[in-house]
Amino acid sequence: MLQPVQLPIRLQTCWLSPQRCLYWEKKETLVIGGFQLGNFPESLEQPQRRSSLERMQEQLLLFKAQRILFIGGFPLPENNQYLEDFIQWRKRFQSLRIDFVLSYSSPVAESLLFAQGVHIHPGILKEDPFVWIGSRIAEEKWKTGTETNYLISGYEDPGYKKFGTPRQQPGVPAFYFTPTHGMLPAFSRPKGEDLVKPGKDELLWLTHQDHLIKKP
Repeated sequence: MLQPVQLPIRLQTCWLSPQRCLYWEKKETLVIGGFQLGNFPESLEQPQRRSSLERMQEQLLLFKAQRILFIGGFPLPENNQYLEDFIQWRKRFQSLRIDFVLSYSSPVAESLLFAQGVHIHPGILKEDPFVWIGSRIAEEKWKTGTETNYLISGYEDPGYKKFGTPRQQPGVPAFYFTPTHGMLPAFSRPKGEDLVKPGKDELLWLTHQDHLIKKP
């Protein structure tokens, strides 16, 4: 049984899913970082490959979300069948609002998303009390201002390693939250490459097949 974890952020109720996505309750929005079309390992415990589209739909129905917000790039898959699957899926969920915060400009990807009725945002999307960040450049640009919104990025791939873990072993995909910003694990191809360690007043949730483990 999947066990989401409730996390209050700036007086907002959010839910963290072991399937590496976040649900924003007030806006009925499923937030996903690092999304790619194709088949990828579901978790470290389940190396069998599953469709990202299928997993995303399961989370959509689980939380009864009315909107999906993707953060990060939209890499075009090598297999055109994955694109066709996405187009056919979109036709079945035409009333669902989809927003995409892109990490970089890609005319081909943007044209495809626009044709499917997806709302495109270059780099940043501000929705009080949050700012959704799609690239490092966008994040650095935002931090130079005086805004105090809570930043959540989806372009990185946070992970955690215990002391003494072999260097070649990947980090455990994780959610990482500080008092000012948060990082979502990659939904489709998690490798835990951006290693993080929780400091004072910081939270780290390790993702596993059907549950989350809080560190420290």
